[in-house]
Amino acid sequence: MNRRGSNARERGFAMLSVLWAVVIVSTLVLATTIAGRDAFDAGRNRANVSRAYWSANDCAERARLVIDNALARTDVPPERAWRDLDAIVHADPLAAGSACETTLEATGTRLDVNAASPEELARLFTALGRQDAFLLVDAVEDWRDADDDVLPNGAEAAWYAAAHRPSPRNAPFMDDAEVSRVRGLEDGATQRYLTVEPGPICIPTASAPVLLSLPGVTDEMASAIIAMRAQGQQIEDLAAFSYSLSSAARDSLLTHFQEISRRTTLNPEAWIVTASARSGYPAVEARVELRLLRTNRRAVVVRRRVRQ
Repeated sequence: MNRRGSNARERGFAMLSVLWAVVIVSTLVLATTIAGRDAFDAGRNRANVSRAYWSANDCAERARLVIDNALARTDVPPERAWRDLDAIVHADPLAAGSACETTLEATGTRLDVNAASPEELARLFTALGRQDAFLLVDAVEDWRDADDDVLPNGAEAAWYAAAHRPSPRNAPFMDDAEVSRVRGLEDGATQRYLTVEPGPICIPTASAPVLLSLPGVTDEMASAIIAMRAQGQQIEDLAAFSYSLSSAARDSLLTHFQEISRRTTLNPEAWIVTASARSGYPAVEARVELRLLRTNRRAVVVRRRVRQ
């Protein structure tokens, strides 16, 4: 009897050992499968990132070639071609036919948030119809100044901590998206008018609110500039342009002529070319961004950024 019981226990232990072995082997197989799948997914993701990058890089280089060809033409002044680069690139099949999205923006199309004075910011926010313009100015100032002292209508680290939000940089803004972290600018709408790209305001490309951020620029003057642009006309001389305005608008422009001349340009100082491409599913995106300056009949890359 005891012997039969002993045999039963031995068989039970053997069965348990087999079950445990099966469990261990199954676990190892599952872990190996998961690791293999993760490695495959990681490899596929790297391949998609590489494909997206090379596609975006190809688009950026196509745009550069179109730009160099446009500047090299002897029948068009390089200043004229440089001013119209966005239209030239988008109309050229070499750039338009590529499998990614390429955008061009002249520096000065938006207001440089790091260089703008409080007065310029206040005029911009007012032109955008913001009733809290002065609150927004102080909030921007508190974000970019080097101290933690709160301006009368601003917000420093304590306010952001209480709202469970990232603290102010206490330094210049690093990128355009950072503007939407400022108290009051969360909706991101002002990103269409503010940028971290340095450069004077570009009269041929700036929007009416950005033009109105300048001292002495009236609604009439801004509207006249936009209307001329819509008709394909360009301002070649601000003083001469002033005589197309009413006496009140002309007096305002001439009174602030030196300030306006210092803060603006009639030709883009630089162009930002951004090419973006996607690859895979779910898609990964890569962006190649170039800052171009003109040297006579050539465009020179002075900054290159890759974002993935």
